Amino acid sequence: MSQLDPLVLDQLAGDYVLGSLGADERAYVNKLLRANVEMQQRVRAWENRLNPLALVLPPVTPPPHVWQAIEQRIAPARPAGAVPGRWFAGDCRRTVVLAAGGLLLALSALLPFVGGGAPQGYVGILAAAKDARPALQASAPRRGHKLRVRVLQAPALVENRVLILWALPDSGPPRRIAVIDAAQDGEVNSEQPVETVLDGVSMLAVSAEPTYAAATSLPHGDYVLKGPCVRLDD
Repeated sequence: MSQLDPLVLDQLAGDYVLGSLGADERAYVNKLLRANVEMQQRVRAWENRLNPLALVLPPVTPPPHVWQAIEQRIAPARPAGAVPGRWFAGDCRRTVVLAAGGLLLALSALLPFVGGGAPQGYVGILAAAKDARPALQASAPRRGHKLRVRVLQAPALVENRVLILWALPDSGPPRRIAVIDAAQDGEVNSEQPVETVLDGVSMLAVSAEPTYAAATSLPHGDYVLKGPCVRLDD
């Protein structure tokens, strides 16, 4: 076990914390955790990195068919009229599973950014106010000008509008980051260094601006997307 590639261990640890491993892989990691101190440390490190984001993510309720599929897998068929056990009865079990499922859905979307290599940097998940489902991800290393944008659910676009990504500091006016393309994934160049524009920022947002106002230094109207931004540390 001590000869395992550190990058492989770190990838497994990140996937384990996110809950995205298959049953066999998860059993393998559990076996490692019983005997491998390095793996235990890596799992704790990933928990520390992701916990701040889990605390600020908006709740996401899975659609009804997800709950039904889960219930069919974990609850064997019962005779007609049978009463389920108290712990698994009704709203209690439903609440537990939906809460866990919503958190997993949001965290799993981070995997392309935080999996493998344990980067130091920033990650944001933005959602439309109407349904709170993750619609856009933005990530950036601690230094430089590059940000990676991933579209999870393209917002409804209005003709002759451009989308601008903003950093919302805890105090002071919004900080313009860059114009983004909500139709496809890609990289954008921040107009200021990442460590400058995201310093003291806990939220990101996207506004839809008229094309003639694409150079605006402040947003106009309501944001079409908004969500938390956290810094991942070692």
